[in-house]
Amino acid sequence: MMLEASCDSSKANREIYLDNNATTQALPEVIEAVSQAMAHGWGNASSVHSAGERARRSLRKAREQVAEILDAQANDVVFTSGATESNNLVLQSLLTGAHQGHQLITTSIEHSSVIDAAEHLRGNGIKVVILSVDADGLINQEEMLNAIEPGRTLVSIQWASNETGVLQMIPELAEVAHSAGARFHTDAVQAVGKIPIDLSATPIDFLSLSAHKVHGPLGVGALIGPGVHAINPLVFGGSQEGSLRPGTENVPGIIGLGVALELRALRFDNVAEETQSMRDRFETELSNSNLIAGINGGAAMRLPNTSNVRFADIDGEALILRLDREGVRCSQGSACTNQKPEPSYVLRAMGLSEPEAFGSVRFGFSELNSLSDIDGAVNSIKSIQASLARFALA
Repeated sequence: MMLEASCDSSKANREIYLDNNATTQALPEVIEAVSQAMAHGWGNASSVHSAGERARRSLRKAREQVAEILDAQANDVVFTSGATESNNLVLQSLLTGAHQGHQLITTSIEHSSVIDAAEHLRGNGIKVVILSVDADGLINQEEMLNAIEPGRTLVSIQWASNETGVLQMIPELAEVAHSAGARFHTDAVQAVGKIPIDLSATPIDFLSLSAHKVHGPLGVGALIGPGVHAINPLVFGGSQEGSLRPGTENVPGIIGLGVALELRALRFDNVAEETQSMRDRFETELSNSNLIAGINGGAAMRLPNTSNVRFADIDGEALILRLDREGVRCSQGSACTNQKPEPSYVLRAMGLSEPEAFGSVRFGFSELNSLSDIDGAVNSIKSIQASLARFALA
């Protein structure tokens, strides 16, 4: 449900949080569920006594909540610390076990947890094929198909770009990959809870997600799909999560993940409609005011909540810092890489020049934003942009 922003006129006291692709604020219901679990449900799920049984019931319920929103099987859900771990579990399966030595096909615009894992695989003798993208950030299906070695290939393609929100045609790509004899993984961190996903009708072997992208707690996620039963663990020392992810489960965090996804399932259509309304209003206001040079990925299908805006003749980082001083939070890209003084590799792969990439800023909207937040952010951009443009041209 969309919440109205405070009418506090003091810019120093307001906060307009538009960095929801990096992380989201936990919902009150999630905070309450996690708090109650820490206070009263602190049993170890591996213990045989009643406190352990309560923890096991909580894990079963959360597994069902996660499976429900994805139309998946509950026994195909493995809880992890987040999508970075989930992605690594899948990709590093190419180093051991039944799939040792198989090649990896991925893209030039993946999250760093996939890009860096792919480089680790390459360094250990695994063949890695990196697919290019067009100006809209979309891969070429034929390029993927031609690279597949039947029976010896893992394809890993992000469902939705964390920087631009551009959606790959994952159901179609998964069908093509499977028909050609490849296994298929998708990093669906940004897509889960924002677009419909039906794993029962899509041949996806592995799907990664994180709780903190859907108003759940930090540090918990899942790997889902029928393929989870055929890969080896990265660490050893217990039978938890089918021995794929040993170690005592983060029961409060997992409960929070389950509650967050259950709430999103109940509000799905309203949240998608409201966030897209905010995104469209934001982009229209900026365009009508001649404040921007374009929307990166704007011609493609995108998440309803994501806008990657290209400003002309200004430095994006300078704009972000000035907006932050006015209480408006946004970023230039992935929270895992935005400390690096380099232009976004995602935008560069889409063909943007270095100045264009440096001049781009990402805004992500959520159900906790309001139209008044959008108007406040636009007004702040208007008041800042002219001075930054003059400085850049001086």
